Amino acid sequence: MKNDISVDIAKKELQKAIINELCKKGVIDFCQCNSIVKKLDEDIMKFENKLEKKEDNGNMVVKIPL
Repeated sequence: MKNDISVDIAKKELQKAIINELCKKGVIDFCQCNSIVKKLDEDIMKFENKLEKKEDNGNMVVKIPL
């Protein structure tokens, strides 16, 4: 599961880079670029939060009294 989230983050980063290049070349409008990049950044943050939660749960220690 950890790798799936990492792959999703990488996909969003690539999409963001492509959008930035299209904006630089004038293919898409600057305002459109900003709104798309903002949405991609939000998605990346969500994935990073999920990844952190998975890592935190993986290192959880439970003490059981005997």
